[in-house]
Amino acid sequence: MEMKKGRVQKLWLLQVLLMFAVLTSGCGAQSQQPQNQKLYMEYYYVPACENCEDGPGYAAILEGMVDDVMERGTDYELEVKSLADQEVYAQFQEIVETYQTDDFYPTPPVLKIGSEYLFGEDQIEAKTRSTAIAQLNAMLTPEQVKQRLGVADPENSVFVYLYKEECPYYDLKFKEVNKYQHKRALALTARKLVRLVFRLLKDNRLYIPPEG
Repeated sequence: MEMKKGRVQKLWLLQVLLMFAVLTSGCGAQSQQPQNQKLYMEYYYVPACENCEDGPGYAAILEGMVDDVMERGTDYELEVKSLADQEVYAQFQEIVETYQTDDFYPTPPVLKIGSEYLFGEDQIEAKTRSTAIAQLNAMLTPEQVKQRLGVADPENSVFVYLYKEECPYYDLKFKEVNKYQHKRALALTARKLVRLVFRLLKDNRLYIPPEG
């Protein structure tokens, strides 16, 4: 009788150990940090194009647009492609065939960000940052998002993400100067937003967007 009882205890202990091994192995697999995926960008230009930024110099311009939210080499890669190269020219012709319409014909400069294309200098300057952020965020897992935000005390911290495709005040401040345009416009826009939020909280009022 004692022998049978001891055998039952051993079998029970073995089952517990097996269950523990399965659970811990599953937890270990979930706790592995996913590898960050990179956002790939391609800048198509013609060296003699009047509206094209210099190819190699464009990397620095792009970094200035997104350097506060992503890092080149870690979060994204940029490839500069000159249409003077026959292979690049053939690639660009495929873009033209895909996106041309009766009213639109793609011409350089063109910037590809992930799966999106920006055509022309004005569109590249206006939408590179928002497009890059949107494309990168779409690639991140919830765990990677938490890693990028960092560890915050939920009792004493608030995370606010504000996004708007068009911001007249930002555009106004951006055009007022020729150097450090984005950083200056961003700082002034953020300062105005803080004043607005403070006033709404102080007066206990809801925000009502202006008409028009």
